Amino acid sequence: MNLLLPRYRKQRSRNWRTHTARGGLRSFSLLAVCAIFWTGALGYPPAARAQNDASPSGSQPAVVPAPAVPDRAAPEAQSLPETPNAKVDAPKVDAPKAVAEKNAPAGAKATTPSVGGKSYIIGPNDVLSVKVWNQAQISAIYDVHLDGMISIPLVGEIKAEGLTAIQLKQAITERLGEVLTEPNVDVSVLKINSKHYRVYGGVMRGGEFVLAERTTIMDALALTNFRDGFAKTNKIELRRGKEKFLFNYKDFIKGRNMDKNINRELQDGDEIIVPE
Repeated sequence: MNLLLPRYRKQRSRNWRTHTARGGLRSFSLLAVCAIFWTGALGYPPAARAQNDASPSGSQPAVVPAPAVPDRAAPEAQSLPETPNAKVDAPKVDAPKAVAEKNAPAGAKATTPSVGGKSYIIGPNDVLSVKVWNQAQISAIYDVHLDGMISIPLVGEIKAEGLTAIQLKQAITERLGEVLTEPNVDVSVLKINSKHYRVYGGVMRGGEFVLAERTTIMDALALTNFRDGFAKTNKIELRRGKEKFLFNYKDFIKGRNMDKNINRELQDGDEIIVPE
């Protein structure tokens, strides 16, 4: 028994060391597996894990669209509700005017707006535009003859000199009323060739001017402007044929001698002389 006891103790000691070594190896192996697992889990991107879990094997990963960012530059457009099949009201068109422009000849369509005021008196060589609704053969451009007459189809010879555009319109309407039912007539002055006035002397812009509307001496001088240091504005003359009228610009501006400084309305052929 004594002889066997040392041998037994040696064998028991050897088994204990083997068991301890195996236990340590198992613990090390378990720790290594856990370390590998957590390392892979932490290193794998979350987005890739979600795509890999969501998509089956062999299929493309699902693409998650980015959230829409509201357009802050146009808040009003986002707040307005959509109205499908919305109707837009078309602008109303004056039927007679549209038909008249459609039926009018090419020359009448290209006319310019009236250049004479309501009080302008038509004279020889003036150019007029006459439009009659739904009457293309009448709507045209007419020159006033030297005798002051114009010739219009269905109207014949009619005097235009000495009349305003409104008065001539009434005269043509009365003539057409004999052959047409309620004619719609429009008359305008396109070009003035009959009335002019002239300014000479110490002005920046002299020469001949069209007398298209009511114009006074002061109106004419405002268009021409004086030449500083040269114009004698206290001795201005208005020449009308054989007549002469003096005009003192300085006194008129200051409101002096108004009985002598009359701001006369110009007539065709008047001449304004500004001495230097």
